[in-house]
Amino acid sequence: MISALKPGTASVSASFGGKTVKMYVKVQLSKEPSKLVLRQKSIEVPVGKSEYVYVEAIFNDKRVSGVSAVAEWTPEDKTLFTVFEGTVTGVKEGSTNVTISYGGRSTTLTVRVINLDDDEVAKALAKINAIHVQNWQDSREDSEHMIGIELMREALNSPALYLDFPQDFEQLTEDIKYFVYRKMIATVEQVPFKSREDVQKRLDSIIVDEIAFDIIRKEMLKYNDDATITPEVVAGEDITDRIVQLKDGMIPNKEVSIRVSWVFGETGQKYIRITKDHRRAILLKTNDTGETVRAVVQVFFETGDGKKEQRAATYRDMIVNIEPVQQ
Repeated sequence: MISALKPGTASVSASFGGKTVKMYVKVQLSKEPSKLVLRQKSIEVPVGKSEYVYVEAIFNDKRVSGVSAVAEWTPEDKTLFTVFEGTVTGVKEGSTNVTISYGGRSTTLTVRVINLDDDEVAKALAKINAIHVQNWQDSREDSEHMIGIELMREALNSPALYLDFPQDFEQLTEDIKYFVYRKMIATVEQVPFKSREDVQKRLDSIIVDEIAFDIIRKEMLKYNDDATITPEVVAGEDITDRIVQLKDGMIPNKEVSIRVSWVFGETGQKYIRITKDHRRAILLKTNDTGETVRAVVQVFFETGDGKKEQRAATYRDMIVNIEPVQQ
């Protein structure tokens, strides 16, 4: 007796008397979907390479279920590629349409199988590795600066490289994409790319990093650049929350943690101590100089735990004005 638990395909083996038989079981949802949706209407896949195609079933109760693995795939030309549980693998060059069916509904996907020419790949890699910006300190409107960004954008979209960008990459802000291209240029200057796989690996990592950093960049804008420690604050008091102050009307993002990591200069260290875990700031003594004392502290903004989530961190220097006590 076989009982269905969730959609998918599984193999079942039965053995008796030294003999074994095997069968495949396909489990489908009991209710028919209202429509099938493809995340992409067409794909390109190189010979010998694979790409997963997302097929989603939409139901009347607004449920969405991935059905790539259990749908029926019927290509017009069956010689160009193979497909197993939604993963398409190129066999020979050519283009064909594929009808994908599930639960009485169907949709069409165009599959183009291409050959990656080694010479063309080498030329595309050389084009990426040649991109260089002399002075990143100039503004983003600087011609050399923006030419480098545009060259990297164009080079990464070379058909010869067949790079796999995330499905939602085009929906990312221009700021995130700008920093992705900028960091790709920076990494080229350190270690040139040696293969298409090398480009893909670093691109994937940088995109994930920049999405995380964008959360931090937006959060940092919510906080004041300076802080004031008023005379009523006593020595030994934790002043972290007085240093890190939200601007009026701002709401903190719970994904971002904040810690005070360092205080600069002898003057600053005379008045402020950072705890051993580099998270909190303590006022060492009150200001009896009769004048405002200025200290500079380094504040880190962090997101992710480095395990399940991509961890990112950056810092900013904040000015802390310690007002004098009344004599």
